Amino acid sequence: MSRVACVACGLVFLLAGWQSEACAREELPFLRVAVDTPNPPFAVLDKRGNVSGFDVDITYALCTELKRTCIIKPMAFEGIISAIVAEEVDIAVAGMGVTEERLRLVDFTDKYYRSLSLYIGRRGVVRGLSPEELKGLRIGAQRDTIQEQYLRQHFKNTATIVPVATQDTALNMASNGQLDLVLVDGLGGYAFLKTEAGAVLEIFGDPLADANMTSACIAVSKKQPELRDAINHALQTLRRNGEYGKINRKYFNFNIY
Repeated sequence: MSRVACVACGLVFLLAGWQSEACAREELPFLRVAVDTPNPPFAVLDKRGNVSGFDVDITYALCTELKRTCIIKPMAFEGIISAIVAEEVDIAVAGMGVTEERLRLVDFTDKYYRSLSLYIGRRGVVRGLSPEELKGLRIGAQRDTIQEQYLRQHFKNTATIVPVATQDTALNMASNGQLDLVLVDGLGGYAFLKTEAGAVLEIFGDPLADANMTSACIAVSKKQPELRDAINHALQTLRRNGEYGKINRKYFNFNIY
């Protein structure tokens, strides 16, 4: 067989392999993925409607491992669980913590990152974090999050708890004086403090060490337990092959796993 023929045969085999993988992907339905937007640096929409961020990159890396074509659907955090239950999306890569209430509606994977919750407020306004020092203050948190739940459990009789649609909005409200203090995911909070709007804010107290508030997991429809298991396997593959670390370093200068 001539060299040209060998090259041609090799090309046919490569093309056949590519077509086989492409067909395999086409046989599976699109994986519809909800992300919490805006939530920098995890998910940010630009003026053209394109979404980017850590959660987006992790989603695409997982889809590659799962050999699935993904459709990312930006949405408000408070509507994500109901969207999964209504089968409008299959999973949510949205930094969601596990609670008993959520477990009644959806399943969760193993963690895909860890973060501590922080109190961030205006310099010179907040004196401390005791119930007496917080009396009468306006404390915000993203609606339907573990942070809002924590505030209502601990400060509902002393401070005014203000639920806000997005964490980014809550931080901006603290920056311009509409809120005195916010309880937020620490990774997003640190990112905001580096911005011009964050210059008037500071961290108060120590990060919350509550175990239920540190692990961020991927929410999955209860009707797809095999998908949850496949995602867990894919997450470990991304950890072993270095892809997770590559994405991590793109957004953070420390390990968030």
